[in-house]
Amino acid sequence: MFTMRFLSGSVLVLTLAWSVPIACAEDNGLTPQVDPYIALFGGMTLPSKTDAKVNNSGMNLTVLDQDFGSSKSLGGKVGVWFPGLRRSTGLDFGLEVDVTNYQPDVKAGRFQANGTLNGIPVVATASRSSNMDVNATIVATNLLLRLPIYVSAEFPQGRLYPYLGGGPGVQKSSFGSNGKSDYDLALQAVAGMHVFLAKRVSLFAEYKFTHATQTFGFTSSTGATQDERYTFNVSHVVGGLAVHFGN
Repeated sequence: MFTMRFLSGSVLVLTLAWSVPIACAEDNGLTPQVDPYIALFGGMTLPSKTDAKVNNSGMNLTVLDQDFGSSKSLGGKVGVWFPGLRRSTGLDFGLEVDVTNYQPDVKAGRFQANGTLNGIPVVATASRSSNMDVNATIVATNLLLRLPIYVSAEFPQGRLYPYLGGGPGVQKSSFGSNGKSDYDLALQAVAGMHVFLAKRVSLFAEYKFTHATQTFGFTSSTGATQDERYTFNVSHVVGGLAVHFGN
């Protein structure tokens, strides 16, 4: 619900900004140029709780309300803005590749669980004595729209621009000392604001929501195997620096 409200608010901000004459994205007689960029960012994550699916040869349990810890969120982007829509719509279309690393460790505690044990329905209490280290990396491709504001010869991409978008990607994670996942589908939504310090350098603040579901396979010292499936719904609040190469 928070994510939908945030993205709805971002759309409203873009719509209002677009309607203000002094802040329009007209090119003022300038020829808009393609704007490639690279960026680095850092911030924090706010993961949501999730239910874990635990399966082995005799057990099929759902462990309720597993709690992920907050962590740092670090990464980088490579992208390009295309101004072909600017003359008719006031907007630029963009495409970027975004790499984000974060550590949503699973917290220790006691949790309610239900399912079957050797085919018999059970309701039980599961416990985790210590936090489990989780390291996750998402590589996503984002389709973007931006609204260049205060376009001039000095700032042909606008002195600032709000933007939003999203797209698909993959997430690869490790869980504890021996839990490994495959590359699984991830989805990402972003919204933010760039402010130019100079013609080619901008600072930005961004909210990003990422979603992925992953299964981790574990093998004990006795050779027994167990799968644990987790859904990652994570809010990232980050800020960074971008270098632009457009004219």
